[in-house]
Amino acid sequence: MKPNLFGCFWLILIILGTTTTSSGTDHGFGYELLMSKLEALEDRVANQEQKTQTKIDSISAGLESLLKFVTSQQSAQQVYDSCDKVPVKVSGLFNIRIGPQETAQLYCDQEYDGGGWVVIQRRFDGSVNFYRDWAEYKRGFGSLDGGEFWLGLDRIHQLTYSAP
Repeated sequence: MKPNLFGCFWLILIILGTTTTSSGTDHGFGYELLMSKLEALEDRVANQEQKTQTKIDSISAGLESLLKFVTSQQSAQQVYDSCDKVPVKVSGLFNIRIGPQETAQLYCDQEYDGGGWVVIQRRFDGSVNFYRDWAEYKRGFGSLDGGEFWLGLDRIHQLTYSAP
């Protein structure tokens, strides 16, 4: 009888041992599953943060550009003594005093070498034919508002003749 009792005891221990071992394995697998899901969630959050930051940067750049545009539009309506006196550092058309009683709308370059430059000639894509006669070079031609142009010898004379 004792050998049967002893055998039953070993059988119970083996069953309990395998149950404990298998449930321990299940517990480890559950932990690994939770960790992998947590890592996946962390990756998704990081991706969302990156997308959000990209959108914020894009919106900020757009707002900055819009602010410069609005400010330049307000500045374009005022009259300045020279392109150097324009407070906005955005290139564009501004009303500049070219004589004691005369103003002209001129294209001011506010980016090259610190800004404040009157643009006399602008060529970049060949859309305007510069093979012209003397009268047209004297008068000026092209489009000052963003296109190619030659300011004109008369206007250049007015700018350089008047005292600062």
